[in-house]
Amino acid sequence: MTAMNKKGNSMKVFLSLLVAGVITGGSFFAVSGMAVADSNVLVANVLSSFSGRPTVIIARSAKSPTGSLVNDTSQILAVFDVKAMNVKWQATLNSFTVSIPVSGRQAPSLSVTDFALHYAYCVNEGVTYGYGYKGGACGMMQSLEPTSVSFINGDTYVLVFKKDLPIYLTQTTGTITIVGKPSYTRAGMQAVQLKASITSGSAVGDQCKTIRYGYKNKYGYSKCGNQIGAVNVGSAKGNLLTVKRPPGYGYPPTPPVTPPVKPKTGDKR
Repeated sequence: MTAMNKKGNSMKVFLSLLVAGVITGGSFFAVSGMAVADSNVLVANVLSSFSGRPTVIIARSAKSPTGSLVNDTSQILAVFDVKAMNVKWQATLNSFTVSIPVSGRQAPSLSVTDFALHYAYCVNEGVTYGYGYKGGACGMMQSLEPTSVSFINGDTYVLVFKKDLPIYLTQTTGTITIVGKPSYTRAGMQAVQLKASITSGSAVGDQCKTIRYGYKNKYGYSKCGNQIGAVNVGSAKGNLLTVKRPPGYGYPPTPPVTPPVKPKTGDKR
């Protein structure tokens, strides 16, 4: 066996042990009720968990819609699960970008408006979170509008949200919901598809270190502060959704034709 083959085999064994260690350690992250199958995404999550930096992980939720959307109605485009790692109490997702490409031969006939964000989280009763707060409640931030909306390359909406979303280490659930209103502006026969994904983000997280002092470092205290964190969006891809055409292949429905009413004639005697 050559030195190159030995090196390659050693790397494979290392990655296998690394992944196995994280799975058995309880840090494996599931997406939409299924294990992440992409080895590149899994290794990225593993390396992120060992980096020591505060980390926010965002992935498509099992609650994210599938199938089709209704024309000219505000509705959910995608739902994402969010969790924090490598923090003392919480991370804060300061901003993130959502990309929504529109595809199909008649894509220019679809317009998407009224974008908004909902964020919800829950902490179990009796669990301590934050700085001395007790769990047993849920929080909700509703109808947050994007800071900016762009339409690029003639087929992609880009939303930037600059909202401070708290993500607690001990929260049991945390979901980001993206809503919008897709509407056909031109008649046509073919339906158009769209897919909402979170492509990037920025975050901070609180971390603490113990400062020792005195004879033989007998005394000490904790010093805590926010550190710049990482945002893992490798699995933050929504489902491909089809926007249904309204009745008549997109043309306004034809009103029913009412026959003319014959005028009544007088009684002749």
